[in-house]
Amino acid sequence: MLTILMGADISHFAPAHGSNKRPSFASLCSSMDVRASRYAISIRVQPDRAEIIVDLTNMMKELLKVFYQTSDKNLKKFYFTEM
Repeated sequence: MLTILMGADISHFAPAHGSNKRPSFASLCSSMDVRASRYAISIRVQPDRAEIIVDLTNMMKELLKVFYQTSDKNLKKFYFTEM
């Protein structure tokens, strides 16, 4: 049974002194094969301290497209976790 594993996280710089705004980084990682031994990642820069992944839909579409291009089987299960 072909299963895809996805995990997401957001990283922030340490709080800056003064008015310097620093971006946050959102990442989504996804398995790409039956054994879950190959992975691909999608990364986005987003506004400072944003706790919601702004472009999650497009990131998932991007990784699912790669998954289907590299796999000749149909997806049966989908697992997603926020880290």
